[in-house]
Amino acid sequence: MKQRKDPDELGAKGMRTRTRLIRAAQRVFERRGFLGTTLAEVTEEAGVASGTLYTYFTNREELLAALIEDAYAQSVVPAHSRPVDEGEPVERIRAGNLEYVRAFRANRGLNKILEEARHYDERIEANRLRRGEAFFRRNAETIRAMQADGRVPGSVDPDFTARSLGLMVSRHCYHVYVNPGDPQYDSEEGAERFAEQLTRLWLRALGLKEEDS
Repeated sequence: MKQRKDPDELGAKGMRTRTRLIRAAQRVFERRGFLGTTLAEVTEEAGVASGTLYTYFTNREELLAALIEDAYAQSVVPAHSRPVDEGEPVERIRAGNLEYVRAFRANRGLNKILEEARHYDERIEANRLRRGEAFFRRNAETIRAMQADGRVPGSVDPDFTARSLGLMVSRHCYHVYVNPGDPQYDSEEGAERFAEQLTRLWLRALGLKEEDS
């Protein structure tokens, strides 16, 4: 078996081949499911020799991990968000919910794969939880900022509330865009309307009045 190359050591051609394999894996995963996919099917989909894949990936799990990293890098990485002390807090909540909804909608196929795969690979589930915690922490900091300026009652637990609201958003997105699906939110206008409804739930949970929205 070929020795797997470190992505940081790949040249332009190698990166193109690696990306080609990742894109092919996503298409096959979406058609066949994570467990139903074989590496031979991925190489056939990518149009490369069977041994080429092992230059870049050892197994399905590594392919999926690379696919997840790529999707997050393009969409919902917390580092892409504004600092918690920048801008008006309610508008940060609104913008964050809209960004999350758009990213989830754009990556619905990947989210379906991830939901299946996390039950069979502890590393994938651990990575999912780690990313979730990063969002929860940022949301908790936003809540604390609103408590500091007197807009949110001190009786609200920032960490518990941020986690509860974050889980509400993520599971509702799964319900709307993956299973069972809700076509009324499938367009860009629908996604914006959906995100706004989620934001209103956020504000009510924090004890903010409608006019604060």
